[in-house]
Amino acid sequence: MRSDFPRGSSARALLLLLDLKLADWAGALRGLKPSRMIRLAVSLIMAAGIAGAVYQFDLFVFGYLMNVPDLGKLVIARFFESAFLLFFTVLLISTALTALSMLYREDELALLFSLPVSEGVIFTAKYLEVILYSSWALIVLTIPFILSYGVYFKVNWIAYFSLFGGLMLPLVMISGSVGVAGALMLRWLFGGIPRRKVLIWAGITMGIVVALFVFIISTNKGVSQKGMLYLFSWLEAGRAQGATLIPHKLIAQGFTSVLEERFDSLERIILTLLGLCALIVLLTLDMGKVLYYRSYLAGSDRSLTRLKPKLAKTPSNFMFSWLSPLYRALMRKDFLEFRRYPLQWGQVFLLLAFWALYLANLLNAHRFFDVSEPFWKLAIFYANFCFSCYFTAALAGRFVFPLISLEGPAIWILRSAPLAMESVLWSKFWGAFSPLFFLSGSMVLIGNISLGIPLGMTEASLLAIFVVSFSMTALALGLGAVFADFSQRNPMKIANTPGGILCILISLVFMVLITTIFAWPTYLYYKFTGYHTVYPLNAWTTSTIIIIALGIVMTIFPLKLGLKALNADLKV
Repeated sequence: MRSDFPRGSSARALLLLLDLKLADWAGALRGLKPSRMIRLAVSLIMAAGIAGAVYQFDLFVFGYLMNVPDLGKLVIARFFESAFLLFFTVLLISTALTALSMLYREDELALLFSLPVSEGVIFTAKYLEVILYSSWALIVLTIPFILSYGVYFKVNWIAYFSLFGGLMLPLVMISGSVGVAGALMLRWLFGGIPRRKVLIWAGITMGIVVALFVFIISTNKGVSQKGMLYLFSWLEAGRAQGATLIPHKLIAQGFTSVLEERFDSLERIILTLLGLCALIVLLTLDMGKVLYYRSYLAGSDRSLTRLKPKLAKTPSNFMFSWLSPLYRALMRKDFLEFRRYPLQWGQVFLLLAFWALYLANLLNAHRFFDVSEPFWKLAIFYANFCFSCYFTAALAGRFVFPLISLEGPAIWILRSAPLAMESVLWSKFWGAFSPLFFLSGSMVLIGNISLGIPLGMTEASLLAIFVVSFSMTALALGLGAVFADFSQRNPMKIANTPGGILCILISLVFMVLITTIFAWPTYLYYKFTGYHTVYPLNAWTTSTIIIIALGIVMTIFPLKLGLKALNADLKV
């Protein structure tokens, strides 16, 4: 273990490292070409416009809910708790995966550890960098929501500071610190074992956990009160404001306190969160001082010769035999690239586990709602379709957007090869679209079968989710080419760039349009089943045509822009 500097020197060394990192970022901005600056400015303007639209939509939602006596506040309170639980979980996983890359796989680490600086200083600097990279995008996405909440409920500027600094900042630091601490422990415990073996066993363990969860749900007898009674009891359960140290519950209580103007309760919640945040951050920094360098060494001495020869095999020819030799070679290259980057395996395992857990809950919806009633059948049908759409948009922004940038400096090998960039773009498109449509399409199909949805509606929903998957793949791939960064090898960093955030915002707006259009014939079909009106064949036909038209627009323009950006770089 290397010796630490005196306390004052350590503080100065930390400030120096942070200053160098800021200078590096400033230099990267100054080094942008004019064309990249224009793209960045246009993306920021578009993002601001989309954020304004989200702000107005949130105002409308708050106004609609507050006009519903008693029930509106219960729905808002429960929404806060569920939303911040999702925020906390996503940020924790995102930070852990980012930390595994930035703390151990950055090129600058060898230089940093050769400096006369303590491990604790290096870890603190990298810890702050990890928190910033993994959280800034999610924070930006929550700004329109918090602003609309404050404006609608007439929150003053001091309360705004409380919402951002006293509630959101502790949530970010707590979830980020837990994620970094988890990454440290995983690297320290399993750093000496080949990552492929670790992730394979992690996948097996996750599969066992999912199977156990499915077994527990399937043996559960359900609830005695189904439908609206169950929904009301679930909403009422969120009214309890008991003492807790769970971060997302504390933040939900804080927002509810602002809504109900209980500022004494808000003060208590903020102090509790700040104290909990300080404790967890200090514990994480102390853990890093002890374990960071050890965990770094635990995996750095692993030799590539320890890999078994069979790992170097390419996929079987049967998988790609139906493709042309050109596309077969490109897709095999992408497959091998993915296999050589084990960090992405963990993200895929988590994704598949989440997908399986969602399907397990969907198949057991009849234990909580009477799906024989047209209202609940169509409500769950529409909710499942909406979730599948937003799930597809999130996956495209996270996994498809970085694909072009992940080529890295090797992009020049493809550019110097005797092939058109159209072939590269389309090979990545089909390689990304296939698993994306499989996941989202299976969610829609399995949900429809379990609910007993008629064949015509099942076909319409599958066609709609096909269009959504196709257009979201094109949007993410096209914008990923426009905002490509070939110097970056971390997919988490690439997805959290301004271009990635613009992709997410456009995807959200597109999903709102698609789900709103799809709601029209669904509602008319409910009237047909419940009130024996005319079957809405014209509504289904019209909505399907509109969705296809929007999908074509969202497919052609991003791909053309992406291809133009890739070919433009060839002229430099």
